Amino acid sequence: MAILGIPIGISFILGVIAGPMIAGRFGTPSLFWLTAVLGLITVGLLAHYLPATVSPAAPRPSFLSVLRQPFVLRLDFCGFFMNAFMSSFWFTFPLIVTGQHHVPMKGYYAILIPMVLASGVTMFAFALGADRGFGRGLAAAAFVILAVSAVLLFHPAIGGLNPNRLTAVVIPGSLFLIGFTGLEPVMPGLVSKSAAPGTLGATQGSFQVLQYLGSFAGGSLAGALARYSSNWVMTALVAASFIGFLLMLGVRTPSLKRTPGGS
Repeated sequence: MAILGIPIGISFILGVIAGPMIAGRFGTPSLFWLTAVLGLITVGLLAHYLPATVSPAAPRPSFLSVLRQPFVLRLDFCGFFMNAFMSSFWFTFPLIVTGQHHVPMKGYYAILIPMVLASGVTMFAFALGADRGFGRGLAAAAFVILAVSAVLLFHPAIGGLNPNRLTAVVIPGSLFLIGFTGLEPVMPGLVSKSAAPGTLGATQGSFQVLQYLGSFAGGSLAGALARYSSNWVMTALVAASFIGFLLMLGVRTPSLKRTPGGS
C-alpha cells in the first residue's frame, strides 16, 4: 500500500507544477477537461488490466462492524483532516503568491519546483521509515510539519522569514508538501495493517471516502473564511493538523494475520 501511495504523491506533485502552467496557457477550464480525459483513461486501464478475483466463501464481517473498530475510525478521520488541510492550504496559497508577491500563474513553476524537489526526497524517506515500523510516529510528525507550514504561511516573521521575499511562501510551501507527501505513502499502509481478515476493501474504502469528504470540507471552509481575516484560515489549518496529530497518537494498529486467499 505504501508503494501504491508513492505514485499518488508523485502525481500530486506533477499536477501542482503542471496545473498553473496549463491554466495560464489555455485557461482554467482546460484543467477540468484534462481531468475528465485522464479519468476516462483510468477507467480504460482498470477495465483492461485489473485482474478478476474470486472472493473466498468464508463469511465476511459487515461494513458497520468495520466502522465500529476505534483504530479504523481514527485512521479514517486522520485521512479526513489530512485532505481538509491540503485543500484549504492550496486554496489559500495561490492567493498569497499572486496577491501579495505578484507572481503570475504562468510563473508558479519557479516557486513550485524547489518545493517539489524537497518533498520528492522526503516522500521516499517516509515510505522507507514506514516499512521499518515507524509509520505511526512518522505520520504524527507529518501532521506537526503541516501545522508549522500553516503558521509560517500566514506569519512568516515568526520563523525569521522576510514577508516581502518569496522565501516567505517557498519555505512554508515546502514544509506543506513534505508533510502531505509524507502522509500519502504512510497512511494507506497503516490502514491496510488495521484491516481484519476479509475486510481490507471495506477498511480502505471507508478511509478513502473520508479523505474525499475532507477535501470537500477543507475547500469549502477555506472559501467561506476567505472573506474574513487570514487568521481564521490559519486557525482552521492548525486545528486540522493538531486533531490529526492527536488521532494518530491514539492509533494502536492491531497485529492481524491474513487468511489464505483473504483480501
